[in-house]
Amino acid sequence: MLADAAQHALFHRDSLCDMLATVMYRHKLDDTPWAKYVPTAYYVVAEVLLESWLERGVVPPEWPELHNLTEDHPSVSDSSSSEEGNDPEDPDFAGPLQKRKR
Repeated sequence: MLADAAQHALFHRDSLCDMLATVMYRHKLDDTPWAKYVPTAYYVVAEVLLESWLERGVVPPEWPELHNLTEDHPSVSDSSSSEEGNDPEDPDFAGPLQKRKR
């Protein structure tokens, strides 16, 4: 999972709103690169959730120290590019206007 990419689709809505509310509580939005990709509606829900926590005196737990997964798996950052070339002579190659043969 890349840090500066859309990640919100990977989480259940409630979990994501909990994470956002926690990040907002800790004033860490600027330190959370993926947060800029989250739709506004999630922020609205997270804000309501955070207000509810504050009214009840709930303090969200600290997160464990996080690290960049691409340091553990360098191939993750290159996963969107193919090392294999596109050869039009290859029977499995489907160009932009070609359809695959079945």
